[in-house]
Amino acid sequence: MGFAVPEDLSLLAWDDSQLCRITHPTLSAMSHDVHQFGAEVARSLFALLDGTHSGPLQVATPSLTPRGSTGPAPL
Repeated sequence: MGFAVPEDLSLLAWDDSQLCRITHPTLSAMSHDVHQFGAEVARSLFALLDGTHSGPLQVATPSLTPRGSTGPAPL
């Protein structure tokens, strides 16, 4: 489409993986514990089905791992 990364367009992956480190440019990503997230979602779903769901699900905040696919914010 004619865009240059990261000069024209920044890219960010939702889940960090080995693939993010081997692309060119390297892909910036959100890092989070997907296994813990999945377990919490499953527990919340079972509690909802049991009628014991206690409210909103609190999960750890993901962290940004900046790499070569994100540029500075436009002025």
